[in-house]
Amino acid sequence: MKISIIGAGRVGSTTAFMLMNEGLADEIVLIDVEKERAEGEALDLLHSTAAMRRRVKVTGGDDYALTKESDLVILTAGLPRKMGETRLDLAKKNAEIVLSCLAKLKEQKPKGLLMVTNPVDSMTYIAVKEMGDAKKVFGLGTTLDSIRYKSLVAGAFKVSVDSLDLFILGEHGDTMFPYLSHASADGITLAKFPNYKSNKLTELFDQVITGGIEVIKRKGGTVFAPSLAIVAVVESMVHDRRRVLPVSVYDPTKDVCVSVPSVVSKDGATPIAIDLDETEQTKMQASIDVIRHTIEACYPLR
Repeated sequence: MKISIIGAGRVGSTTAFMLMNEGLADEIVLIDVEKERAEGEALDLLHSTAAMRRRVKVTGGDDYALTKESDLVILTAGLPRKMGETRLDLAKKNAEIVLSCLAKLKEQKPKGLLMVTNPVDSMTYIAVKEMGDAKKVFGLGTTLDSIRYKSLVAGAFKVSVDSLDLFILGEHGDTMFPYLSHASADGITLAKFPNYKSNKLTELFDQVITGGIEVIKRKGGTVFAPSLAIVAVVESMVHDRRRVLPVSVYDPTKDVCVSVPSVVSKDGATPIAIDLDETEQTKMQASIDVIRHTIEACYPLR
């Protein structure tokens, strides 16, 4: 399994380390506009293989030819959101970076593409349109948000995280929402639990909304949790687990990419038709409207 990562920053390099440690790749390529950084990260990772007892080929550089015929490309390249910066401002900057990366990637014919660059829904839309494969091109979406939410809910309800069937859907951003109408633990709806309180679930969701911001305030960016979310998606693809994850996929009826429960396998991501209650439908439409507005602003007349 050859996995190439575009962007050798903190998230890209940490993801590479975790993929190696989990034995999910035989070959890893790191590409960055800063050639020496990519080479340095690759060398550091290569030195780790003996301790991991793994045989992994690791290379780095700025030449996209190194990624030729990758089984999967993970695109993390882009600028992080600064305090006080709007998502729209970030989208305009990162759209140019993503378009430049995609133009070089096309020639190398990757078999799959996972988008991580934020705002991930609009960046995934650009990738789908530029690469032309809506099933093999999808975004991390609200996978990280859902992981955060599950950890909080599991603690509050005193149940195993693994037992929770709980997703955050919509835009990876301010308009995302918890899919509570079908939330359950091992098939039992959360509303049946003796300590269930709807306002508690809302309070926990509010912590998800602010969680990333709090990390950014204290250390300048989120690294470990996003990298683990990426690895969860990749693991489902590599081993064909067919896990249901809330990734950002293209909806041809609405012409946007948005996070919905999808089967993630070696073939890519396949969205599942779900039932939303009236409130959730309203929230989903609000997410779609925001994503569409962002797309129109950063990817016009294309």
